[in-house]
Amino acid sequence: MKRLVFLVVTLTALTANAQVVNGYAEVTGIASATLTLGTVDESADSFEDGEWVVLMQMQDDVIGTTTDVATFGSLGSIQNCGVYEIRQIASHTESAGTPTTITLENTPNFTYNTGANESVQIITFREYGSPNYTTTAAMSALAWDGTIGGVLAIYVEGTLTLAHSLNGDLDGFQGAGPNAGGSAGCSGGANYRLATTANFADKGEGIYKYTNVLYAAGMGRILTGGGGGNSHNGGGGGGGNYSSGGDAGPGWPTCSPSAGGLGGLDMSAQISVDRIFMGGGGGAGEGNNNLATDGGNGGGIIILLVNHLIDNGFPIQADGQGVQQGGGDGAGGGGAGGTILLLYSTPTPLVAQALGGDGGSLDHGNADRCHGPGGGGSGGHILTNGLNIDVALQTT
Repeated sequence: MKRLVFLVVTLTALTANAQVVNGYAEVTGIASATLTLGTVDESADSFEDGEWVVLMQMQDDVIGTTTDVATFGSLGSIQNCGVYEIRQIASHTESAGTPTTITLENTPNFTYNTGANESVQIITFREYGSPNYTTTAAMSALAWDGTIGGVLAIYVEGTLTLAHSLNGDLDGFQGAGPNAGGSAGCSGGANYRLATTANFADKGEGIYKYTNVLYAAGMGRILTGGGGGNSHNGGGGGGGNYSSGGDAGPGWPTCSPSAGGLGGLDMSAQISVDRIFMGGGGGAGEGNNNLATDGGNGGGIIILLVNHLIDNGFPIQADGQGVQQGGGDGAGGGGAGGTILLLYSTPTPLVAQALGGDGGSLDHGNADRCHGPGGGGSGGHILTNGLNIDVALQTT
């Protein structure tokens, strides 16, 4: 396969009322070419024999340091996180109309891990056109829920003409929920990981699925998920993807060391044509007056395979979520931008973006005593090349 050439262009237009177009299923086990399924969502599209699908490792057991130190949540080995491939369904079984197993035409090229700290899913690779297609509505991914979603995947054998946007905004890893407990004294430089508790905000979600409750909160990142704010009123770290997320503000009264959450990891060295990631979620701000804000969701993944693309100025975008201004407690970190993978035979100018969301700002009315604004989310990644559609379907 040809090496991909990076392309990044921006647009300010946003998309509303986009329609989910793919089907999704959790993969709980793989034996040769047969996939055992867990949670299934066929609301928008169903898994049928002969159709193409995308198999993807969303999260893997990639954590490095797990002790309560500043490097908690670092990358150990990347394992198979982010790998994907396009495959065809040979057959499937159902129970009460819901698929329970899918057998692929060929055994997957990659190994996929389905343990407790890992997530694998299969997505319908929605086909449009005969062979050309013009969109009739905006398209989006099902928002990632911790098990399935987050990926918009379509292909058109001929020319795809956009009359609407393709949108993966906010569909990636989830930002942390609110912290509305009490606050203790400044606790920067400690408590990088601990269980959810009143005085320490939760971390955002990322490429490692944690099951240990002692990893939920505290200012340490958890791979691409931003760290939560510590007492007193530290901000949440921004999610990571193609770069690291922003570290958050220090907490009241200008805590030193900072109590702000650390930004999610920079994954640029791991990203390739065969390995892509959703944007990491932002950590939450720490609060004691019910004024802390949540972390933002990351952007999702868009995979687009066409012979030729005419975008007519309509955007293809997978932005992370920005966070609203807070009132005085710690503010949440922004979600990181997602990933857009554009595979087409005839390169053309296009409008695409995968922007990180802003961290939450603060209006605390006391210039000499800083609370904790949130860190900004990392930018995402856009990859594109010229590739024959038949080659892509057979060899990807």
